[in-house]
Amino acid sequence: MKILRSLFETISINKRFLCLLLLCMSNLLFMHYSFRLSYTDGCEYLIYSYHWVTNFMMTICDVTLLFLICLLFTKGRIRVSVSIAFAVTWLWSFINVVYGRFFHQYIPLSAFSEASSITDGMVFKSMLSGLHWVDVFYLVTPTLFLIAYKKYSPRRATKSTVLWCAWILAATAVSPYMIYTAYHFANRTSRHNWELYELRMKNDIFRIMPLKDCFPNVVRFQWGCTLVAVADICDALKSHELRTEEKVEIARMGSGEHKISQHERLSEVRNVIFIILESFLSAPIDLQIDGKEVTPVLNALKADTTVFFNGQVCPNITIGESGDGQFIYMTGILPLRSKVTVGAAHNCKLPALPTILKEQLGVKRTEIVIPGLPTVWRQDEMNIAYGIDHMLSALDYYKEVSDKELFDVAAHSEKSAEEPFLSIVLSCSTHMPYTKDLDTTFTVKDPSLPDSYKHYLNECHLADRELGKYLNDLKNKDIYDSSLIIIAADHDAHLNLLGMEGRLKDYLPLFIINGKIDNKVAWHGECNQIDVYTTLLDLLGVESDWYGLGHSLLSPNYSNVIDSRKWDVSEWIIRGDYFSK
Repeated sequence: MKILRSLFETISINKRFLCLLLLCMSNLLFMHYSFRLSYTDGCEYLIYSYHWVTNFMMTICDVTLLFLICLLFTKGRIRVSVSIAFAVTWLWSFINVVYGRFFHQYIPLSAFSEASSITDGMVFKSMLSGLHWVDVFYLVTPTLFLIAYKKYSPRRATKSTVLWCAWILAATAVSPYMIYTAYHFANRTSRHNWELYELRMKNDIFRIMPLKDCFPNVVRFQWGCTLVAVADICDALKSHELRTEEKVEIARMGSGEHKISQHERLSEVRNVIFIILESFLSAPIDLQIDGKEVTPVLNALKADTTVFFNGQVCPNITIGESGDGQFIYMTGILPLRSKVTVGAAHNCKLPALPTILKEQLGVKRTEIVIPGLPTVWRQDEMNIAYGIDHMLSALDYYKEVSDKELFDVAAHSEKSAEEPFLSIVLSCSTHMPYTKDLDTTFTVKDPSLPDSYKHYLNECHLADRELGKYLNDLKNKDIYDSSLIIIAADHDAHLNLLGMEGRLKDYLPLFIINGKIDNKVAWHGECNQIDVYTTLLDLLGVESDWYGLGHSLLSPNYSNVIDSRKWDVSEWIIRGDYFSK
């Protein structure tokens, strides 16, 4: 009774203090429930009813621990501590919610190493477009906090305040054990199932494990922030030395056996030109609006029987977006599932396409033209890992970057003087946000389509037109016919941002020009981004111990299966730096 009396006395004295901490909690709860309601599609079966209670308790744990840490560093200054706690929870919540609008998950710690990308104009505009009306919440809580803060007088933490915070921290830290135990034995169907009890306790309590396609939404919804952050840090610090059996499995899965065809080497092809279209879906190809073609240039290529086209390429990216797309095409390796891949791969030795072409085909010049700053997705560092020697970026443009300028820069680069060459061009017109028309000559008026999708189609038309000019320039310079030209997309456009969820597939297009591919034999069904790397090595007659984790689209044994083993192998390669050994 004395303990309860002490608790009630503490609460009555510190009502405003508790209000301040509750506002800190509200920041984190708004974040968690935004993710739970919006970004756990396909993972609902992993959310159990007791997770809702666990989430609430672990949010209390997060706020209490943060407050106690602040007290320690401010030497008991309670007003300063609670202010810091509120600022941290408010900022963490805001960053996660805005990040989640585009990447559909909580921000991983590895993403903070890419914070410099925010200075890029396209990235910044995309972030602004991610703000919603519900974000007025982030104006309300600071206002309420300031009101309560002004009326709160104690400046130093009392022993009772610290004691009760410690008790709350301890109680909430062990609450998942008690919550699941109560849930398990209250449920008639599970109360006598000790194997299930042991399994759930291991999975939900002892092991914070990444779940493909769900991490870290499900795990962090249940566990809050602190424990997962600690797990992330511990994972980053631990050794990833590859075991012998892992090396054997990597070698087996990367071999060309049953993956490549007997395609005749393209001896007359001197150059390779790889055009990567930003966020480009297959849907606009062959689409007509009011009698006008959205992509007349790409439509003509698709109709050309000498050109290989596959409009059912499934995106294999995770949270690295454009960086992941380029990584897949350059290496034939899947990206990391729960971390930003370029943050781990920039120091690795990679079996990259530019390096292979220099070593085996005598390519003299490798260049890349990008629309952003060199620091976005660590492009400057990844160029070294890929073996790309020359880069033209936004620092080299004098006006606002557009596909017109990008393709113009690519057309006037020094590549033609240094044949054979590899030239990579990244477009930008179809980058979000989709809030206005960029091409004044083409307007979509169909009332059945969302405005964002209309703007997207307008941008596709612009990208297609500038691409056509670039291809014509290659023809005028007698480069077109002597080059293997690949046109692909770095990743899909987010269908939720287009307002087209459930109405479109997220398929990407793939064009291969001058590949002398027999369209009657080549695979035109569902395939994967990682297949492009293997297909190119097959076309170019490259001999290697590593053909990527995909299959050549020319192979009679083609398989589009990407199972968990391929994801595991990719992770071993990247985190174990397999090719440096």
